Amino acid sequence: MTSKLHICVCICTYKRPAYLFRLLKALEKQETEGLFDYSIVIVDNDSSQSARQTVESYSQQSEISIKYFVQPEQNIALTRNKAIENSRGDFL
Repeated sequence: MTSKLHICVCICTYKRPAYLFRLLKALEKQETEGLFDYSIVIVDNDSSQSARQTVESYSQQSEISIKYFVQPEQNIALTRNKAIENSRGDFL
């Protein structure tokens, strides 16, 4: 029996909680037809953690595994690296 592949969707965000919410809603509608599982890693590049409330409230009602991290130094390369460091799966 073949095991399912796991895809980790990495999201880097900065002060856009409304857009992040829309993205999470769209990802929730992903149809996998049982071919793969997926999870989400979100890295907030805002030291004031503007995405935290959106992620926490959304993840409480979601069946998808959602992990939230903060990269306080504003730097897209560091933010991407933090997402990769905290992701698990066959594909990112």
